[in-house]
Amino acid sequence: SADERKPFSAIKTEGMGVREDGKADWFTTRATLSFIKQENLWYAACPTCNKKVIALPDSPMGRCDKCEKTVEPAFRYIVAVTAIDNTTTQWLTLFQDVAQGLLGMDAKDLSARQEGDPTFLPNLCKQICFKPYVIRVRVREESVMDEKRVKCVVQRMEPVNFVTESMLLLREIARYEGR
Repeated sequence: SADERKPFSAIKTEGMGVREDGKADWFTTRATLSFIKQENLWYAACPTCNKKVIALPDSPMGRCDKCEKTVEPAFRYIVAVTAIDNTTTQWLTLFQDVAQGLLGMDAKDLSARQEGDPTFLPNLCKQICFKPYVIRVRVREESVMDEKRVKCVVQRMEPVNFVTESMLLLREIARYEGR
């Protein structure tokens, strides 16, 4: 099925993301968020193309090389987290919409809250971590400075609905019993 459940260990055992056609592999898993990297959670982005802008000295403006113009940057999330399942721990990247859903506010608001109260972000991360989530992951090999790495990007992340999960497990058990 398109929403096939797999553990994180399948990334290595099945060679996910490493394809000759360069396409991504996708899977869904149930895992517990164990760590949110609290440094560099967001970046200054071009409001037109979302690429990182270069800060201009003594100015709130930035330079977008792709659009070739000076812009007032928007703050966009790029959040690194670790999640654990019953097989292993996996680093995952969450971009704008998924990260905003997890953190409950946009990057500009989070930046302002953190500036006003340095304990805000650590406390928020404590509230979010160590809870189970159903996570849809895109796995693809990328080259960064001539080094190939398999990157895992979260496409969807929602708290576990225990009724739905229980029904899924009962269906799996029934498959084994009804052979």
